[in-house]
Amino acid sequence: MNSTHLTEQALGEVLSEIQIHSFDCTWNISNEKLIEVMGIRKEDFYRSLYSLRRNHSQNISLRSFSEKEADLLCLLLEQILNRKDISEQFFQSGVYFPETSLAELEQILIELIQSTLKKHKLDRELFHLLVSSTKQFDDAFDSYFEDKFDMEVLFERSISIFTNSRNVDTSFGAEIFLKKHLQSLIKYNKISLKKITNEYRQRFYYELFGKFKREGKMDSETKRLLDFFELEDTATLKDLKKRFKELLLIYHPDVNKEGHTKTQEIIENYNKLFDLIR
Repeated sequence: MNSTHLTEQALGEVLSEIQIHSFDCTWNISNEKLIEVMGIRKEDFYRSLYSLRRNHSQNISLRSFSEKEADLLCLLLEQILNRKDISEQFFQSGVYFPETSLAELEQILIELIQSTLKKHKLDRELFHLLVSSTKQFDDAFDSYFEDKFDMEVLFERSISIFTNSRNVDTSFGAEIFLKKHLQSLIKYNKISLKKITNEYRQRFYYELFGKFKREGKMDSETKRLLDFFELEDTATLKDLKKRFKELLLIYHPDVNKEGHTKTQEIIENYNKLFDLIR
């Protein structure tokens, strides 16, 4: 039996032992068990372990490894088994999710929320009711989102996309672990629903009121341009287009021989304000 096969067998035995005793990706495997299932000498195992302890500032246990030290266990096994894909093997076995993989899952959730909102047809009657019964538009949006979109379903769909695309074994509680992870991100605002839904907050506001919601104090340039067109702060694109046509009828060179410079100013300011309030 060649060394490659022995390495594969040893790694398979370690992963199998962890999977069997894993509960929602919580597990612990003793050094004695690692030595046993890999079939190596104690002195060889502890030589590698002490080498790992010297090269890492983290306090590595001399007795066992849990899911919290999975990254260190992967490094130890890489050293003992002389291969570089241990972390990926643990990941696909569904017993360890490094930060990079969790970041992938988070991005999938964000994109799924946004694509779901993009396809959603606004329930104007419900949204009007919520807006009229809350002080802040964002509060109304949050209530509407909670009513129309089941976050638990979005979590589950994100996890399914993630685990299927990365061939992750979900037989040993990986889905439960990943769902708890996503729930905690939302609960503690590590993923900001307000930030990732901002585009749709603006879109829904426009659908309701025919204008875009402006945040905070108006900047001086927007104020100057609104004054130029003699428009209110709450002016919509429709109002701007109407006023633009009115001014062109007054100052266009075809009807006003001295209106060339003024017409250029109107067009330039129209384009600027259009970009600011659209």
